[in-house]
Amino acid sequence: MGALREAGYLAMSGQLLDATIVATPKQRNTDGEKAAIKAGQIPDAWKDKPAKLRQKDRDARWTVKYSKAKPREDVQPQVDLAVPSFGYKNHISADRAHGLIRKWPVTAAAAHDGARASSTHMESLGIPN
Repeated sequence: MGALREAGYLAMSGQLLDATIVATPKQRNTDGEKAAIKAGQIPDAWKDKPAKLRQKDRDARWTVKYSKAKPREDVQPQVDLAVPSFGYKNHISADRAHGLIRKWPVTAAAAHDGARASSTHMESLGIPN
C-alpha cells in the first residue's frame, strides 16, 4: 500500500460497493443429496465415488434476481422479472476516485447484500461500523 500512496493513489475519496452474481453449472441432485449438502455433509452415494464428488459444487446456492422488463412501445406497464440463478456472489468494495479494489469477498449467491447486511459482513468489505 505504501507504493500506491507514494504514486499519488490515496484511497479515501469514497467507496463503491457492488454485488454481482456469478453463475455456475446447475447441480442435478436428488432431494436426499440436497438435504445432506444443506446440512454440511457429503451424501452417502458420493463417498465411494471420488470423481463424482470432485465434480459437485457443494458451496454454491440458489438465489432470485429481480429486474424490470424493457419498456414496451404500446405503453403497457413494465413487468417484474424473477430470474433464478445458481452460483456465487462477488462483493466488491472499491475506491471511487481511482477504482482501486479494497476488498473482494465471495459468498454463496443466496447471501443478502442489502441494507440489512450484518456488521461482520460489512467489516469484511472494509466498511467500518
